[in-house]
Amino acid sequence: MNLPAAKTAFKRHTHEAQPQNWDEVLATETRPIPDYVTNFGPMPEGPTEVPTRWYTDPAVFADEVENIWKKKWQMACRLDHIANKGDTYLHEVAGLSFIVVRVDDDVVKGYWNSCLHRGVPLRQCAGRVDRLQCPFHGFTWSLAGKSVLIPHAEDFPQIDQENFSLPEVQIALWQGWVMINPDLQAEPFESYVGDLDRQFERFPWTDREVTMQIRKVFPANWKAVQEAFMESFHVLTTHPQLAFNSAGERCNTFAARGNVSRGILAIGQTSDYVAQAPPAQGFRHRG
Repeated sequence: MNLPAAKTAFKRHTHEAQPQNWDEVLATETRPIPDYVTNFGPMPEGPTEVPTRWYTDPAVFADEVENIWKKKWQMACRLDHIANKGDTYLHEVAGLSFIVVRVDDDVVKGYWNSCLHRGVPLRQCAGRVDRLQCPFHGFTWSLAGKSVLIPHAEDFPQIDQENFSLPEVQIALWQGWVMINPDLQAEPFESYVGDLDRQFERFPWTDREVTMQIRKVFPANWKAVQEAFMESFHVLTTHPQLAFNSAGERCNTFAARGNVSRGILAIGQTSDYVAQAPPAQGFRHRG
């Protein structure tokens, strides 16, 4: 079977034996459908054209740093990354840097990655330590963030060591993820995400483990990169081989509720831009 000729031309076909939209996909289901699939909420209407300045204006980016990256919950790492006492991990985003550290078997904390003396990063990379020590002048804190060493303390009479702890960020653990929020006044994670757990009842993250991690730096605004991985519009020309088993142009649904947005793509439906759909036995289904 030939790949769709997406690189040269688009020709639409009709696969009448297959569902033609998301509602018809649901109608073919023979098992009970959880209400969290069918009753999530519509996607709010947005602008039909997004202003270019949202991706290029430094003022917009500065506003995002202040009101998104400094105030919203975000994934920092997996618990795998900090499995043992003293393990540290760096979460770096939008010019901000945070240390996630395993303080003890049941305690994970997060700090701004900055020495309280001259602002030098306390950690340059992930790794296991027994203390957090500034590599410049040696100011030192325990894993729990308490000051344990002020070099030449007589030169710093203004410092009250009891009140010289590292500034913390909020930490929440969710299905094996370590979530952080730099804003200590922000809404707790559990109420912020609502019933997000229910969306993963059949595909829980708790039984996953990290086997590989790849990091890349893209010369682009963060929204452009994130959006490229969230939409299916690019499949026909970028990943045409996927068009055989995903009809992203018709058999999907996008919705939002509270602080959570969701997209679901029905696998096993052939794109209208593939001339011939594989026979049903060509798809292997998982329950």
